[in-house]
Amino acid sequence: MKNKIINKTKELSSENSHLHFLLAVSGGIDSMVMLDFFNRNQSQLNCRLSVCIKS
Repeated sequence: MKNKIINKTKELSSENSHLHFLLAVSGGIDSMVMLDFFNRNQSQLNCRLSVCIKS
């Protein structure tokens, strides 16, 4: 799954040099896993990240 996400993101970044993701995080385990994934792999994804916390 990790490679699929990274490959798709690289594909998108080749189409758009300013790729930026806004991650909506609720604090639940699935949101924390998503945030952790993007944070750990940000250099490979070649994108900017912003986080919106929804409680």
